[in-house]
Amino acid sequence: MRCILHRAVKGEFNSKHCPIFPAYYNTICAPIARLCMKGAKLIYSSKTERSLRYIEMSENQPTIESPKRERVRQQFAELCASGFPVNKLEARFAQGLDQFDLFNKLPFVQQIGVDMANQRVVVGTTCAFLRKTKDEPWRIIGEFIVTMKKMPADFQCFNITKTIDGYHHPHVNDSGIMCINNRQEIQLLLADGDYLEAFKIIWAALNTTNGAPYSVASADKWPVLPEET
Repeated sequence: MRCILHRAVKGEFNSKHCPIFPAYYNTICAPIARLCMKGAKLIYSSKTERSLRYIEMSENQPTIESPKRERVRQQFAELCASGFPVNKLEARFAQGLDQFDLFNKLPFVQQIGVDMANQRVVVGTTCAFLRKTKDEPWRIIGEFIVTMKKMPADFQCFNITKTIDGYHHPHVNDSGIMCINNRQEIQLLLADGDYLEAFKIIWAALNTTNGAPYSVASADKWPVLPEET
């Protein structure tokens, strides 16, 4: 059976770091790290790495150079620069290269791919966790494949670890569409070729809930992260 990522990139699956983010680190990464240090792999099974081997992707290893990684990097920069006037292409392409390198430094990004046929950036994430309040337990949501497109500007989020009645997240429906107030901000960033900033907002949302627009997949329906012992 072909993996979910392969199907997503082919358009067949459509029914369904931390200096950059100090607040994210303090509220999510640090507590989760303390809980998981003794064996995160016992808590959830990582599927992203297995999925990504089916398509040409750039692994999140920014210090390792390879022809494959550089090819994906060049394609990523092409997407960032696409649609801009000729007099701005060189500068936007250079910005795209830098953006790709920064993308690969994010600890919650496992791999990045470019689907040139459909003009999409495809990102494989680590596991997302969330809780409604500090008094409630952390919930294991899962690893995601996030697809982002510049023209027309749009994105989808597919949970490759678990779904609840087909829903990928308390705020993501069975088609991978996220219910989020700042959707227009994300779309404007994508239209401008800023996949990095758009993804940061998306990832923060995947680790947050303020109630669930989709009650069938509300936070309390997701597995509880075992407490630290």
